[in-house]
Parts: sequence; C-alpha cells; structure tokens
Amino acid sequence: MPETDYEDVDDLVSAQETATETTGKYFCIDVPDYENTTDSAESDKQSYLRVGAATTAWAAEPGADLAALAYLTGAAGRMSATDGGYTLAEAANAVSALSSVYEDVTAGDLGDPFIDDQRDRGKGNERPDGAAGHGSTIAERRAASAKLHSNVGWRDHTDGNRISTTRGDKVEVVYGNYKLVVMGRQPDPGCAMGWEANGDHVQDFADGTMPGASVTVEWVTNTSYGSDGAKTRGAWLLQNSTERVYQYERNAGNFRVQSWGDLFETYIGSENPETFGTTDDAGTQGHPTYRDEGLGKRDVLAPSTSSIDLPRGNPTIIERTWATKIDSQTGSLKKPVPDITEKKWADTIFERTWAKSIDTNLGTAESWVGSLNEGVWAETIQSYRVAGFVLDMATAGLVIDLFAAPRIVLELAASLQITGPVKVEWSLGWSWTFQNLHNEATAAKNELTTMKNELCGATTLLATTAQTSIANLKTELSVTKTKVSEVCATVTKNDIALGNFKADLNNFIFLG
Repeated sequence: MPETDYEDVDDLVSAQETATETTGKYFCIDVPDYENTTDSAESDKQSYLRVGAATTAWAAEPGADLAALAYLTGAAGRMSATDGGYTLAEAANAVSALSSVYEDVTAGDLGDPFIDDQRDRGKGNERPDGAAGHGSTIAERRAASAKLHSNVGWRDHTDGNRISTTRGDKVEVVYGNYKLVVMGRQPDPGCAMGWEANGDHVQDFADGTMPGASVTVEWVTNTSYGSDGAKTRGAWLLQNSTERVYQYERNAGNFRVQSWGDLFETYIGSENPETFGTTDDAGTQGHPTYRDEGLGKRDVLAPSTSSIDLPRGNPTIIERTWATKIDSQTGSLKKPVPDITEKKWADTIFERTWAKSIDTNLGTAESWVGSLNEGVWAETIQSYRVAGFVLDMATAGLVIDLFAAPRIVLELAASLQITGPVKVEWSLGWSWTFQNLHNEATAAKNELTTMKNELCGATTLLATTAQTSIANLKTELSVTKTKVSEVCATVTKNDIALGNFKADLNNFIFLG
C-alpha cells in the first residue's frame, strides 16, 4: 500500500467484526476525525459504515439526529418547529424527541415513517384493477415500519459531502417503501422537502411553494361513482394543495380537455375572505362542508386543511379571449341538461356586445321551451333598439302587459305589430299615445293570482289554437310584406314623379 505517516491502518480506521448469537454477524468501519484539523468545529467529523446485523443502540450511532427525521418530516411526519415540532438540534437526542411524538417509544419500537402506514387502502388492501398489492392492514404496515432500524442490514453516515458517480447504467430495485428527506440546509423538520414512493403512489411533500403537492391519497368506497345505476366502485381520493405562489402558466399548441364523473366543482374566493388566514376556516364560507354535497349527499365530510397564515383573499378575475371561432354548447337535443340555474349578485354589471349579426332563439320548432319566466326589478330601465326593420311577434294564447307607470309610445315610421294568433296592427306615418295605467295596474296586481289560476286552464286550448294559426299568420305576414313592398314602390314612384315635377318647375321658372 502507499507509504503514509501512519505505521498501521488501525491509526486511520477502527474496524469491528463479530458473529455472536446475541448481536449477529456484522462488519463496522469508523473513520473518526477525518478532517485532521485543529479547528474544533471540524475535528470531530467522521464517516461510518456498518454492514450486517443492526445495533440495538442505533440512537447513539453517528447521524442519529438525521435518522430521526424519517419520523419527524414528510407526509407522515410531524409539525414544524414553530407549531410544536422539533429542530434538528432537538432531534439529536432521537429517542427523547420521538418519545414526545409517539407513545412508549424505544430505540427498537418507533412510529410511522411512511404515509402508507396511515393510508386507508380499502378493505383487504383492494385496488380498482390489478393485483391486490401486499394486502397488509394498517396495523400490519405500522408493525413492519416499527422495525425500520432494528432490521437494518446496511447503515452508513458521513459528516461531509457524499458524491457517487456512474459512467454506465445504474439500476436500483427497492422491494419495500422508499422515502427521501431533503432538509435544504435549514434545521426545521416541518420545512423539509422530499417525496415517498409507496402504496401504489408517489407522494411529495414540501413547505415552500407546494406544502404537500399531494396532501392525501387514500382509497374511498362510498363515492358517488355509479350514481346513474351502474355498479358502484371505489376510487383514490386525491387532495392537492398549492400555497403562497405567484404562478405563470403558458401553453402553446393544440389541446383537448376531457372530463367525466358525477361531480365537477369550482370555487373562487369565499364569503369570508382574509388576506392571510387567522383561523382554520378562513376563506371557506360558501364552500361545501361535505365531500359530495353537490350531489345532495351529506354523509362524508370534505377533506380540509388549516388556512392559518395562508392567502385566503378574494381575487380580481380578468378574462380575455380572441379566437377565429367560438362554438359553445350546453347539453343537446338528444341529451338536454335537466336543470340549469344561474345567479348573479353584483353592485354593477356592465355588458356590451358588438357583432355584425346576432341570432338568438329560445327553443326550436323541434323542441319548444316548456315555460319561460322573466322578471326584472330595477329603479331605472333603459332599452334602445336601432334597426332598419323590427318585427315583434307573439304566438302565445294570451299576452298581458301591465304598466305601473305612465306609458309613452312613439311611432316615427311605418310599423307592423302582430300579437296573438288573430291580431295584426298596421300604421303608416307617426303617432303617439300616452296612458297612465297606474290605477289599472294596481287592480290587475290584486287580481293577478285569480287570473293565473284561470289562465292555467285556458293555456292548453289557447296554445293549440295558436299553433293552428301559425300557418295562417305566416301567410298573412307574407301578404303584409307584399303590401309593404307595394307601398314602398308607390312611394318611390311618387318620389320620382315629384323629382320630375320639380325639374319641370325649375325649367319653367328659368324660361319665364
């Protein structure tokens, strides 16, 4: 071996090897004070490797404070230091720290290092498809994880950096669970980053931008799946969270989003907003309390997390859309939506529409609107229509207009009004009418309930009569349009004649 300043390798390392019945076979290499420095802060650094049987006093091994973080951090871990958890220095006495978290903790009997130790995986560890997995119950999973240190076959630690390089391929196969904890050069276990791979899921945890990107993943059997009468199945309940983030998302290309299921919910803001939450339920009023409340089910509470010190204010919403075509459809003639409810509460609503052509229909000839109720309550209503031709047509059995204010009607051009199946009004020129129907409207309001009951019986007959008269109305409308054309032709002819007469008159005056 190369020449060194040491006479024996024992001056560099201390090694032990044993095969006793009480301990088992193992080989241990310990390199203490490897920095070879006079700096007291660096002089006690060591690297340690134990292969074989585990020690019964793992909490006294090098790096025991870091080993304890497997139980104090992560999705199955504990609170942050500010919420009653532990700092890295406090975890140095691993057994003492763990004893404060778990009951009756000893070095060989610990708590839950993995989220799958606590996850509900369904009866008999069932899955929707495929093999049943390990099939262990929660108690059996926790018992297996309690032997994490007592069943160790390889234990290594270094107080310095560790670098591993591989020029070729590398394959790692882990039959059990896998957990990675990254402290990020800070001492609070509650602020550690990392992830776990276990229980058919990869679950990460982080206190920065995404405190628990997947907060919980567990199997639920009493879901709303199959509410249409199909066989009910379970599902993985996934709860995600993204907090304290200013996120820009950019997408370019072609996209298709498809969603199925029994419930699709979106909530923005709340009825009790707070810039930063001061209570657990801040920013949640108006949100469902139960998981499937939107389907009328109130048997399982919705998953929740604390809102304390997290942004819970109501946002400003800005939407802009530019497109070559927008085609929006809700339901269809073959599968209409059984019930649509739209509500708005606002101090001010400003709506404007600019278009070369607007075609609006409520119902079609193949599918009529069964009932249409419209109501407007306002202090002031202003409505303007400017068009070359306006056609208002009502084919209902009965039309009632009630006015509780003075009514002014101005007709400044030729007009056509068709109301009901038998009434046609035509006027040419301009006219005005003023009616104060306040008293009449008051009387009509008192009698409206009685009228409504009487109209219910007459509606069917009147609607049938109206449908029968539609063809006649179309014919009359065609005749009326012809008369309008004849009037326009006459006006044009008279206008031409008037122009000729004016020219003759000018010539006569000039010659005279």
